[in-house]
Amino acid sequence: MLKITMDFISLPDVFKLQILEELHWRDLNNLKLVCKDLYFIVVENIEKLDKPKVDYIHIYYSKDKIMGAYYALKHTENRLRSDTFKTVEFDDDHEYECFLKNKDFTEIKILVFENRATEDIISIRDSDYDTCGIIGEIELFHEMNLRFRKYCFYNVNDYRFHIAFFNRESEPLEITISSTEELRIQCDGNVLRKDSLRKWGLFEENGIRSVGKKIVTDLLTGNSLLEYENVSADINTPNFIQVTNHLYELGLFNLENLCNRKRIQLSFTVDGGFTVSDVDFYIEFFDMIKFNGNFVVENYGEQFYIWSSIDCSKCGVRHRNTMTCRKSPEIGTAYVEIALANSILSMDVEYSL
Repeated sequence: MLKITMDFISLPDVFKLQILEELHWRDLNNLKLVCKDLYFIVVENIEKLDKPKVDYIHIYYSKDKIMGAYYALKHTENRLRSDTFKTVEFDDDHEYECFLKNKDFTEIKILVFENRATEDIISIRDSDYDTCGIIGEIELFHEMNLRFRKYCFYNVNDYRFHIAFFNRESEPLEITISSTEELRIQCDGNVLRKDSLRKWGLFEENGIRSVGKKIVTDLLTGNSLLEYENVSADINTPNFIQVTNHLYELGLFNLENLCNRKRIQLSFTVDGGFTVSDVDFYIEFFDMIKFNGNFVVENYGEQFYIWSSIDCSKCGVRHRNTMTCRKSPEIGTAYVEIALANSILSMDVEYSL
């Protein structure tokens, strides 16, 4: 039988770390005397090896004081377990910073911010992560997933994140981001530091809305949350329109940015339905992003479509921007789906996806 062997030192660092995390690496104090290369790998990554990974964190605050957090440490299964669920309170900012310093947030699955003064909450969740009914407000995401599957076109193999805004004055605003590319919350201890949260505008009026727009943009662009700061929120403009406008400002709908992009889909659940003004906004919006100087509007009463496409001479595939709105008369809700797609399929086949 052929026996394949590989020198540990020749492995890529990412695989070395996976092995070291399974070892009692603290027993390797004299490692420098045996293998300097391995010793320096441990030294360079000692913090990463030391820190427990966090799957879920819910940070609550009032005004500009971070009061505490609920969190859960990572388990081998992609699910939340009650025995990993913990609560911590902070007397001051120093205690909060120490808490962050001793945890690894790079693989976080659920991120929640709660303003105790206004009762505003934003929750972001990887749709594949099982909460097992442990976290009350997160159960809304189960309903979101069911509605998304019922009203929106999607691929079962896509990566999805669900985002929800809660407040005491209105129904939750629900957003789903779906993509053929892996989606991740680009998060670490630096992102969650109080100075970073202040730069986002979290502690300002309507701070939850600002952070929500920022996180939606981050998931769609794959940028770090630290790459851009405060994204202002306008309480007089619906969130789904604000997010659409911000993505336009970032150039996501531009033809030159579509060639290397796989399909992404942004879906909003709009309580109370779609207004005439909302329809007018998207018609004007597509007039700005149309390809070949034209776009198509198809209205079927309870649902309508706006789309524009072009066969790209640069990369040889068809680019298509689509907006779909489906109304649910029985519950007075509209489901808005914006899709940016590249396809080598015919228009008829692509339209049915």
